[in-house]
Order: sequence, then C-alpha cells, then structure tokens
Amino acid sequence: MFHPRREATWSIGLIIGLTLTVSTLLLAMPSAGAQESQTWNFTSQDHAVLDSPNCDEDSGFCLMEKDTSGVTEDVTLEEEQVMTWVASEPVEIDSVDFQQAEWTLTLDCEEGITITGQGTVNLGAIDSEGTFVGAGESAYDCTEDEVSITPNDDFEISNGEYLAIQFELDAFSVTGTYTHTFITENMGLSSPSTDPGYPVWEVSSAGLLGVGLLGIALIARRR
Repeated sequence: MFHPRREATWSIGLIIGLTLTVSTLLLAMPSAGAQESQTWNFTSQDHAVLDSPNCDEDSGFCLMEKDTSGVTEDVTLEEEQVMTWVASEPVEIDSVDFQQAEWTLTLDCEEGITITGQGTVNLGAIDSEGTFVGAGESAYDCTEDEVSITPNDDFEISNGEYLAIQFELDAFSVTGTYTHTFITENMGLSSPSTDPGYPVWEVSSAGLLGVGLLGIALIARRR
C-alpha cells in the first residue's frame, strides 16, 4: 500500500543523507584542499615502534606527538651526528599528500661552545625499511626561534610510513666538541594550512550523520 507520508519521509531522508555523504567524501579528497594545520610536539623519548638507537644516540629516533604527555628532557646533538624526530603514528590510508607549502619548526636550542654554528634540518618520512627519505631542508642555528621548511615538491607519505624531521650538525674547526642541546619542551613541528589530515583524512560528523540518515531512509522504505 502506498503511504504518502512514509514515501515523503524516505525521499527527504535519502536526499539529505546523500547530500551530506557525498559532500564529506569530496572534502576528504586530496584535490579538495586542506583541513587545517597540525602541530607535533617534540619529546626526549625513544620511538616505541621503530627499531633504532636510543633518542639521545647518533642516528637515534625520537618521538614527536600531537599531545603533550611525553617526557621532554633536553637532548644533545654532537657535530657530524644525526638525530630524527618521528611522528607517533604512521599513515593509515594509501597515502597522505601534502601540497608544496611552508612548514614551521619551533626551535629552542643552546650551543655547547660560544660560537654561532649552523646545522641542517630536513623534513621527510621514515619508509617501510626504516630509512629516512628527505623532502626538503633548511639551515638553522640556535639564534632562531622558528625555521621555515618548504618541500622541494608536493610531499607524499605512503601507507605505513611516518612523518619525520631530521637534524644534522655540521663539523666545526674549534677546540673541543661542538654541540646543540635541544630544549624539547619548547619545540614542535607545524604543518601548513593545506594539511589534508595526517595520519588519515578525518570523516566529519556531517558525513556520519549522512550515513545515519541513509540507513533510516532505507529502513522506512522497507516498511
């Protein structure tokens, strides 16, 4: 039997549900642009997943995370050594594609000898083999509060890979060992406003509502 009210409810629910669901999927696509900038806070902790030297050792992997619950003791990098901070979570979808845009490193470091010496900071990813792959670099020194890093091209991190930022301290012809000591509690890495969502595009509440309305409409239609 035909029920006008039931048919009208089904039609309205179907239209609204489809509209919200399709809109959400379009917004989640990389080509649809960004959501918002994110910040990863530096810690002095070893990375829990990657098999590597300790955070405070040469070529060690340190943890950076979006919350502020980690241990943030000072970490020292000696000349000609490398230290890498790695996001706590890997990419959970096929890939996260960042447009070529400026990232910001909030920096707080102290020099072990009274001399202004430069190091290099390189933005990139840790691949499935545990190897750092750079996407863009910039020079830095401890007189700076912020350092801008722009990838050489669009920046893609594939499934299972980790966002990472690597520091390398140049060698200097000075007496004694030259060092940079990082004050991790004051340091962080911020993505550009074109960040599509790392480690996975987030499904909005509107999209979830749309799916719910579609389900209600289908139930009403069957009845």
